[in-house]
Amino acid sequence: MIAIPLPTGRRGLLRVGPAELVTSDPLGLFARTQQRGRPAVVHVYPVVQPLAPLPSTRAGRPDGLPVDSETQGGVTFHRLREYAPGDDPRHLHWRSSARAGTLLVRQYVDPSEPATTVVLDTRRRAYPPGDPGAAAFDAAVDAAASVLLASARLRFPVRLCTTAGLRLTLSGGRADETTALDALAGVELIDSGPPGPGSGGGPAAGQTLTASVRGSSRRAIGTLALVSGTQDAAATVSAAAVAVGYERVVVVRVGETGGLSSLGGGRLRVLDVRDAAGLAVLWPASTGVRPPTEGGRSPAGGGRSPTDGLR
Repeated sequence: MIAIPLPTGRRGLLRVGPAELVTSDPLGLFARTQQRGRPAVVHVYPVVQPLAPLPSTRAGRPDGLPVDSETQGGVTFHRLREYAPGDDPRHLHWRSSARAGTLLVRQYVDPSEPATTVVLDTRRRAYPPGDPGAAAFDAAVDAAASVLLASARLRFPVRLCTTAGLRLTLSGGRADETTALDALAGVELIDSGPPGPGSGGGPAAGQTLTASVRGSSRRAIGTLALVSGTQDAAATVSAAAVAVGYERVVVVRVGETGGLSSLGGGRLRVLDVRDAAGLAVLWPASTGVRPPTEGGRSPAGGGRSPTDGLR
């Protein structure tokens, strides 16, 4: 057995192996090198803090959320739609199918099930330059992972989007948790387009972020959590303002000490935090519900150790 120490103090992807076994004679005149094992990628996961899942509160109908914002798979009948591969044949409505000349299925929804979309800002200009910016971005990834897993661990539907183009739709469960953490372990800061006129980047600085939020709004449902830095704060709030269709929008800006503000009649809340641990302190105030504890359904997160958070 060969033990190789790995630098796991920071989130990321570590490429290790193959190990080399070198044997030589006592005088060092001859040596033989053998490779053992195969190259592998070790995922160092972000630190996940225990948070409560974001609830869906607004109801546009007596039986739940607005018509276009309800999740699939419940017991409430929503409408008839064309059959798609993978639909349950038991939901076929034969009488309507005969009249329409094509297969139609009953669509059922759960009008009360929370759903969360997390948009992670990976633009380099949203974070400070140098090592402080890298640390702030890692803290932002920790915050995004904490919000994401708060719902996924309770098997509520979640979506993950980044300004780099990553799109993940998860229904919850252990496999989806691993998929999300694998993706977040590998995200990196990227350089977006040139800044607009004037200091602070101008309108063009927030263009990629706004486009990402608008893209996530095509199937808007439940709550949007937008996680970014503090260097482009105005663009972050402006991007959150175009998130139509969501019942609640929470903006998390990483890099400052704790603070909570509310805009848009309470629909848009802005949380300024230093790290994910600070987010856990402000989170109950932003959602109105308690975070899970060690004895609850959602396991508590913790710090990263040399063995924790690896895959």
